[in-house]
Amino acid sequence: GTLRTELHLNHLAENNVFGIVPLAKPEEKQKASQQFSKLQTAMKVLGISPEEQKVCWLILAAIYHLGAAGATKAGRRQFARHEWAQKAAYLLGCSLEELSSAIFKHQHKGGTLQRSTSFRQGPEESSLGDGTGPKLSALECLEGMASGLYSELFTLLVSLVNRALKSSQHSLCSMMIVDTPGFQNPEQGGSARGASFEELCHNYAQDRLQRLFHECTFVQELERYKEENIELSFDDLEPTVNDSVAAVDQASHQSLVRSLARTDEARGLLWLLEEEALVPGATEDALLERLFSYYGPQEGDKKGQSPLLRSSKPHHFLLGHSHGTNWVEYNVAGWLSYTKQNPATQNAPRLLQDSQKKIISNLFLGRAGSATVLSGSIAGLEGGSQLALRRATSMRKTFTTGMAAVKKKSLCIQIKLQVDA
Repeated sequence: GTLRTELHLNHLAENNVFGIVPLAKPEEKQKASQQFSKLQTAMKVLGISPEEQKVCWLILAAIYHLGAAGATKAGRRQFARHEWAQKAAYLLGCSLEELSSAIFKHQHKGGTLQRSTSFRQGPEESSLGDGTGPKLSALECLEGMASGLYSELFTLLVSLVNRALKSSQHSLCSMMIVDTPGFQNPEQGGSARGASFEELCHNYAQDRLQRLFHECTFVQELERYKEENIELSFDDLEPTVNDSVAAVDQASHQSLVRSLARTDEARGLLWLLEEEALVPGATEDALLERLFSYYGPQEGDKKGQSPLLRSSKPHHFLLGHSHGTNWVEYNVAGWLSYTKQNPATQNAPRLLQDSQKKIISNLFLGRAGSATVLSGSIAGLEGGSQLALRRATSMRKTFTTGMAAVKKKSLCIQIKLQVDA
C-alpha cells in the first residue's frame, strides 16, 4: 500500500502506449502480489538493500507512467498527457522540462549528452539529434527513453547479482555464464501474432549457440579422430542451422566498405535492413523480396531445403530455426525503423546519473567509471581474476577491430557483433 502510493500506482491509466494493462481478475492480482513478495525475498537473499530495491521500483514505475503519458501523433513532439509525465519525472528525480528535453529534444540539461557508461552509441556517432538523419516520431522518442531506462536497470540488476556471487577471496579461475532467453515462437505459446524483431534476435543467438555446440562437440572431435586415423561414419552430420544463420547475418564481400551500394551478392537480413533503410521510400515488402531472392525456395528444391518460406499473411515470412525443426513466423511490419539511432535511448543513463534522488544518482554514478556493459545486452563483465579480465578484453576487441570499426554506427550489425563476442 505505502509503496504503491509512493510510486503513484493507486490509480492506473486506461490507456498505455507500451501495452501495460492492469490486472482485472482478483485471482490474477493475488498471484501477482505473491510473485512480488517472492521477488523481494529473492532480492534480499542476493544482498540487494532496501534502497537498491526501491531504485528498481522507481524506474519501473517511471516507465509505466511514461507509457501512460503517451506522445503526440502530429505537430510538436511532446507528451500527450502531461500529468502522467509529471509523475514519471518525479520518480526519476528530475523536472518535467528536463525529462521532456531528454526525450524529445535529444538534449539533457541544456547540453549535448556525454558518452554513457553503457558503451552504446555515443552522441558524436548519431546524426539524428542535429536534424541530418531521418526524423523520429514522438512515440519513437518515448519508446527510446523507456528502452534506455529498462536497459540501464537490467544492467544494474546483473551487476548486483554478480556482486552477490563474487568471492572476497582472490580467485585463480572464474566462470562466465551466458544466459539467453532461448528460442521464441509465439505460435507454440498459443499466440496468433507474428514474431517480433526482438524474438528474431533471440532465435538468431540461439542458432549461433547451437552451431557452436555442434562445432565443439562433433566437428572438432571428429577432426581429432581423423588425426589419429580412427575411422567413424555418421549419417547427416552437417547441420542445416547454418542456412538460417546465413539468412540473418550473411555478410557480402563489401562488408568492410563504408558505402552500401546494392549488389546482387547474397547477404542476410541484418545487412539488408541497413541497406533498405537508406533507400528513399523503402518498404518492408521490398526488404522481403530481396531476402527471398537470396534465401527463398528455388525451383527444384526439396521441401524444407530452403531456410525461408513465404507466409499467406502480408508482411510475414517463416524462418526454419534449430536445424529446420522450429519454424517461426515473423511479422516484419515496422522493422526498418530499427535501423534508426534513437538519441533518447542514449540520454537515459545521464538522466539517472543526474537524478535529484540520491539513491538513484549514487547507484548509477558508482558505475560511471566501470565498463560493466560492452554493447546492448552484453552485461556483467565485472571480475577481478586474470581470466575474467582476459575474457573482457577479448570481447571488447570484437567491437573495435575489422568490420566492427567500420560498422560501429550500425544498430543491426551491432546485433551480430554481440553474438560474435
